[in-house]
Amino acid sequence: MTDDVKTMKKRNNANDVSPKESQSYLEEKDYMRKYESSLYAPTHLSKTRVFFLNISWFGMNVMYLILSVEVVPSQIHALVGSEMKGQVFGAMVALGLSLS
Repeated sequence: MTDDVKTMKKRNNANDVSPKESQSYLEEKDYMRKYESSLYAPTHLSKTRVFFLNISWFGMNVMYLILSVEVVPSQIHALVGSEMKGQVFGAMVALGLSLS
């Protein structure tokens, strides 16, 4: 036998563990393999979850539609009056455009 094989056998004999420890190590390794693969696996949503996700997005879109069409222009009108309403609203839109 070569020296490398003898060295490996000595290491294996020195590092022998009981079958119980070996079994728990294998279980932990198997668990970690399953866990890591589940981290990167694509998850599929059920039809119910997709429905509720779409309903929530629909609700947010309706809220922002009402805010942008009714609430913000009326607040601008209340703050600056009808003479400056268009200029202030245009400035707000321009500022929002530059930020996004």
